[in-house]
Amino acid sequence: MKRINEVTFILLKTGFLIDYLRNLFNDCFFVSGRTYQSMRRLFVLTHGTMNRYLALPFQLKYRIYRGSNCLSRARQLKHKGFAVILPVDNIVDLSCQIRRDLQDKPVREDRQVSSDSNQPIYDNFEIALQAPERRAPRLFHAIADVYSCVSIWSLIEELKLSNVAADYLGCQPLLTQIQSWHVVPLKINEQNHQSLYSFSAQSFHFDMDWLKFIKFFINLTNVSEQDGPFEFQPYTHDGRHRLVDQRHESDDMSRRDDLEIVTATGSPGICFAADTSGLHRDGRSKVGCRQVLQVEFAVSSFGAAYLYKSCIEKGRRWIPEDVFTNASFKGRTLALYQR
Repeated sequence: MKRINEVTFILLKTGFLIDYLRNLFNDCFFVSGRTYQSMRRLFVLTHGTMNRYLALPFQLKYRIYRGSNCLSRARQLKHKGFAVILPVDNIVDLSCQIRRDLQDKPVREDRQVSSDSNQPIYDNFEIALQAPERRAPRLFHAIADVYSCVSIWSLIEELKLSNVAADYLGCQPLLTQIQSWHVVPLKINEQNHQSLYSFSAQSFHFDMDWLKFIKFFINLTNVSEQDGPFEFQPYTHDGRHRLVDQRHESDDMSRRDDLEIVTATGSPGICFAADTSGLHRDGRSKVGCRQVLQVEFAVSSFGAAYLYKSCIEKGRRWIPEDVFTNASFKGRTLALYQR
């Protein structure tokens, strides 16, 4: 009864439904932080049921039909929460080209590890890797360098990621973010390593930035178990596990021991699609380093868009002009990035 009362209060007394309706009619309306936190709370309280109901109007409004022969990967995603897209020759070439395009670009430490006011920025990855002051186990490329990289957009098109997202989400998807980073070993003398891993999303947790979404993790380097591959627990997505809305320093408190962990190992170009409302973590490198490209699509911007507003605005300025005329990205997909 207490849970029902809390759900009712959120829906009827907090302005939640007003923000929801405004976003339904305008993808570029960013809801408040209070509404976003209420969405997360509803996900936990209803084990994902409320998210499915709230996503439905967006799915109906932006429905597209692609034929039954396109849905086998979507069925696996819905069942297990993940799917693997194996690369062909041009995908491997594009992945290697992205790595070359970014190799001399600056990288920064994770914002949650180093405060914005004192955040180390290094001239390139190799310098960062050797820097004595480096603390973070992940090093990120700048938004401008990622969004302006032509080879990244070519890879998204060649992998037909928007089509895979549409099949899984049940509507024309909305591109929410693109990121690229390196996973690196922690330094031996780092005392609070569990906290650093937790801050860097390298402890098991679930994501809930949007009502319904999918992330694609594309290896840009050869990735073994020693290099910190992305890790995912199947069947835990869509509210199907015991939900605790936090990252845990101890993995024993969050992951399910009765389920196997699948890892995104493999060659450059291999793509791991995952609904990260399931339990997952970015891997912890033991010896080597891993570079990854992440692309995320959602049914709507209802959720955490206010947190990513500055990233979206920066990305908007740097997207190559011909991307907007590309058939793969026409329509709603780039709505957040229209100039």
